[in-house]
Amino acid sequence: MKTTVQLPSGQIVDISKCISLKQSTHSNYELILSGYDRPIDLSQPDGMQLKQLLTANISQPAFAVYAETEQLQRNQTALHKLQAIIDRDRQQDSSIEAEHFFDDLQQIMDENRPTGKKLFSE
Repeated sequence: MKTTVQLPSGQIVDISKCISLKQSTHSNYELILSGYDRPIDLSQPDGMQLKQLLTANISQPAFAVYAETEQLQRNQTALHKLQAIIDRDRQQDSSIEAEHFFDDLQQIMDENRPTGKKLFSE
C-alpha cells in the first residue's frame, strides 16, 4: 500500500517506505527510505511537515505492558508447554546417544575379535 504525501517544496514521498527521519546538524532533516543507500536531505519546512504526518500516524503499541508478576502468570501455559517439549527432546536425545554408544561398542568389540568369531558383524 502506497501512502504518498506532497511536501511544501513539491516533493512527493511514499511514507510507507520511511525508516527514519532525523534532524541533521544544519537544522535540516535527513530522511531514510527503504531501498535507498543514503539519506535524502529535506529542508526545514519539508522535514517539519513530514514529522507531523509521521507522528499523526503513530498508533498505540500492538502489545500491552503488564507488571512482571502479571506477565509471569500470563506465561504459565506457554512455560508448561515449553517444559514438555524440552523433556520430550531430552528423552529422545538420550535414546539416540545410547544407540550411538551401542553401535560404537559393537564396532570396538568386533574389531578386537578374530575373523569368524565376531559377534555383531559378518
